[in-house]
Amino acid sequence: MKKAICIAGILVVIGILVGIIGLAGVGFDLTKLGGEAVVTEEYTFAVGEVQRIEVDVDTMDVVIAESSNPGEDIRVFVKKYESRTSTAAVKDGKLTVEDGERPWYRHIGIFWASESVEIVLPYGYSPDSIGIDTDTGDTEVRGVDAQNMKLSTDTGRICVKDGVIDNLRIEGDTGDVSVLGITAAIVEVKTDTGDVDVGNVIATDRIKTSCDTGDASLRACEAPTVEARTTTGDVEMTEVIAGLRIAIECSTGDVDLDRCDGAAIDVTTSTGEVEMLLLSPKVFDVDSSTGKKRIPLSGEGGICKVRTSTGDIEIKIAE
Repeated sequence: MKKAICIAGILVVIGILVGIIGLAGVGFDLTKLGGEAVVTEEYTFAVGEVQRIEVDVDTMDVVIAESSNPGEDIRVFVKKYESRTSTAAVKDGKLTVEDGERPWYRHIGIFWASESVEIVLPYGYSPDSIGIDTDTGDTEVRGVDAQNMKLSTDTGRICVKDGVIDNLRIEGDTGDVSVLGITAAIVEVKTDTGDVDVGNVIATDRIKTSCDTGDASLRACEAPTVEARTTTGDVEMTEVIAGLRIAIECSTGDVDLDRCDGAAIDVTTSTGEVEMLLLSPKVFDVDSSTGKKRIPLSGEGGICKVRTSTGDIEIKIAE
């Protein structure tokens, strides 16, 4: 018995040593154990050829960013497994990037490398439209101006930051969405379980977020109309100013407005609690079936309407 245990121990040690030697042979890069090389293909397109950009991939991450140099061509970098038949081409003014197919047997393995698409736009270039559709891949768009931008994903994360976009529409499922530091006419974000974070956004028309179980957070935003809808997710607004109306609708989610204001405010929730710190007096129209109500006296200003079922309501006016 002792002899068998000793032999087993020796075999384990030999196996560990063989594994270490194997890892050293690939520079301790576990992705190389998959047996297929990862390559980066580069494409270059003249700015005058491209008015629209479309990216359609499954697992690849996508990054679109602006270069600091004007007058350059549009550059596309596709990092992929060597066997993948990805494409990047321009036709009728539209740049299309697709991840293509990979042989089924190449998916068998333990370790996988990350694949990605990176598009670098020249400084000052503004396409008519940008569309990105991913499955599990993350999406990041930074410092890019465009007339229309539509981004969608299932489980991937989406982040748009530092740009001027006339019409921004984002749709996700379980992935989180961030919209930071942009100027737009319309910003619309819809998720299922993913959280939504909108910060330092100025819109000339509206900002609208819609979640199911995800939370919605809006910070330092300005727009004529600001809307937030959730089912069980919470809504939190900080320093949000609406020239016309703030509208919030929840089922069981809580609502928290901190140093916010609007010409009119309309909040509806069922069991969620409502807390507000407003910047100016309002005419209050507040009702809760069984929840407690703590509100100031009505003054001059727009109407602040709040409805809850069992949730408590507390409203204060900033001094």
